[in-house]
Amino acid sequence: MQQANEKEIQNIKTFSKALGLVIKKHRKAFKKSVYSISAEVSMSKNSWGLVEKAEVLYPSIITVVKIAEALDMKPSKLLDEVYTELASNFTISDIN
Repeated sequence: MQQANEKEIQNIKTFSKALGLVIKKHRKAFKKSVYSISAEVSMSKNSWGLVEKAEVLYPSIITVVKIAEALDMKPSKLLDEVYTELASNFTISDIN
């Protein structure tokens, strides 16, 4: 696996923050704690919290799917909302 350069790492951090914001917004709309919502999809409170706080830069696809399911949305909708939070020309790898 090729290592990410500094710009790409910064882009990944930006993406992770946007993901966390969207997740938190939807969780709060459900008026649920991290503990209760994560338990619904058999995730640890710690795993959910780390993604929501953008402390995990590379969440697994299964983690993202479980979070989307807990938020009663398709993973594609979750990712669409994340990209809405980001600049319109955002890319992680700066491929144009």
